[in-house]
Amino acid sequence: MHTDTDTDTNNNDDMDVFGGDDGNNQSLITPDTQTTTSVVNPIQIIPRAQRIEKNVPLVDSEIIYFKTPKAESSLFVSNLPTQITDTDLKEFFNEFGLIHELRMQKNCAIIRYYSVIECAHAERYWLENDIIFYGQSCKISRSVYTNYQIKPLSVEKSVTLVQRFIGFDSFSTEFIEMAEKEPDQRHRQLLEEEGYSVNPNIITKTYGARMVCTISEQDIKFWADGEGTFESLDLREAIENSKKAAITNTRKNLFSQLALLVLPNRAKAILYLVDQKNIIAPEEPQIEEGMDLLSFFEYGNDEQEFMDFKVHQQQQSQPQSQQQSQQQHS
Repeated sequence: MHTDTDTDTNNNDDMDVFGGDDGNNQSLITPDTQTTTSVVNPIQIIPRAQRIEKNVPLVDSEIIYFKTPKAESSLFVSNLPTQITDTDLKEFFNEFGLIHELRMQKNCAIIRYYSVIECAHAERYWLENDIIFYGQSCKISRSVYTNYQIKPLSVEKSVTLVQRFIGFDSFSTEFIEMAEKEPDQRHRQLLEEEGYSVNPNIITKTYGARMVCTISEQDIKFWADGEGTFESLDLREAIENSKKAAITNTRKNLFSQLALLVLPNRAKAILYLVDQKNIIAPEEPQIEEGMDLLSFFEYGNDEQEFMDFKVHQQQQSQPQSQQQSQQQHS
């Protein structure tokens, strides 16, 4: 039996960042160690007399896709004490932003944020403060590991991302269609061609679903489709689970068409429709090739206002002598 549905889990978003999976990516400590050191204050923050000099790029705008984060939003935390737990780290580093994944091994940890901005906040905080876990100062730097597998988030993690950055008052969803489809029998044919015996009593059901999403702030509607297939000896089980798989995959396909725009001086992000082929109404304002996407949304849909802004940007980027020459000619 199998189902074509969402199988994303916390520990399978990418390969083991420490170069091998021993089946336990959590803290390698014993209960006895935890018990004997529980009286120690787990976290202490001491402001540094002098800030550590390190160039951390200032980022105030970004685009967050509903995919596993890239390396740019990951921190490497080292020099951790043996008795520290992943719970200790999550409680502290969650203060800076939403964590996609935290992995520990020995005295090191990889912390992956969804947001590059929030990751930079955590790094800058360490530059200004000595962070002490169980009496031991830790070290923090941007992770140099880059071999992450970028793939769509699970529906559960996509929902968490929406809750963190925009809330659920910015968009709504509605299922408008659920229909049975002709099952794809190609996998059975391949098994038979390779000499495998296939139980003739197994029932295969495939359902397709369609969902309509409304982005209320921009008054935009678009749709997403998804299919689910399930095999079982029981007809009811095959139908129910194929429908569940169709709903899950439709939601996943919906999030794959969206992105979050984080802009400066805004209380929350903007939900943006990346793939506009499934738009219903009204038509999305067209963004010309080469246009500054973040600036477009900052200045709304007023074309003249945006063009004035672009002219101002170009003038600011020109050498002062060239600006003076243009002013004399005008």
